[in-house]
Amino acid sequence: VRDTISEVCMIDKDIISEDSGLVSDLGLNSFEMINLIIAFEEKLGIEIDDEELPEFETVGDIVTYLEERA
Repeated sequence: VRDTISEVCMIDKDIISEDSGLVSDLGLNSFEMINLIIAFEEKLGIEIDDEELPEFETVGDIVTYLEERA
């Protein structure tokens, strides 16, 4: 997850942790969030419902979501 966030959003991987807030700590905007979701869908062969996007507040939220579905 850290690698994908780093690649898609051009953020240093070393500052990304499970506790990192996607907006508050990493500064992601809605366009970057959508690109990130698309990247996870393509890498994992899953579909993430757009309505679930607001649930992703931290990197850990994404990890938990993907572990439950992938």
